[in-house]
Amino acid sequence: GYHGVCRASVPEDKIKTFEKVYPFGWLGVLADVPPVADELIYVQSERGFALCSMRSETRSRYYLQVPLTDHVEDWSDKKFWDELKNRLDSESREKLVTGPSIEKSIAPLRSFVTEPMR
Repeated sequence: GYHGVCRASVPEDKIKTFEKVYPFGWLGVLADVPPVADELIYVQSERGFALCSMRSETRSRYYLQVPLTDHVEDWSDKKFWDELKNRLDSESREKLVTGPSIEKSIAPLRSFVTEPMR
């Protein structure tokens, strides 16, 4: 991996890297609310990607695909939950419990591959 210990063991003159930086990131919210489902929910919608994941019976993490130009400060909790509801199917939308976020961040996304791989 990008931060893995093995990467440093390959001589620099032998490394070839390939990288793609995507024009979006994942806005992640952690909240003390019960999960929508016991399994991950992946959503592909016209509004963008969304992910619902269970951390425990009382804590959940959610992600929304957002432009890289967005900032965490642009996203109030209400705005986040409203947008997540817009991306979910009706059954999941009905099960969604909202609440205050305890953590919020935007992770930029990229693909990174190094050769040689062994």
